[in-house]
Amino acid sequence: MADTFTPLAHWRKARGWTLDEAAAAFGLKSKGYLSEIERGERCSVAAALEIERVTDGVICASTLNPDVALVDKARAA
Repeated sequence: MADTFTPLAHWRKARGWTLDEAAAAFGLKSKGYLSEIERGERCSVAAALEIERVTDGVICASTLNPDVALVDKARAA
C-alpha cells in the first residue's frame, strides 16, 4: 500500500504524537478536526497559522489554507 500521509501527518507521526496530542498542541477543538486538516478537507486560517507556528514553519500555513496569503497581504499593507 502506498504511503498517502500528508506533510502534516508525517510531521506529527515523526514526533510520535497521537491525533489527540497534536490537536491539543495546535489548540484545536478535537482530533477529528485535525484529522480533517490532515486529509485536506478543511482548515481555518487561524488553525493554519497556529500549526505553522507550532511546527516552526516546517508546515506552511498557506499549504493548509490558501486564504492565509490574503491575510499576509493585508498585514503587509
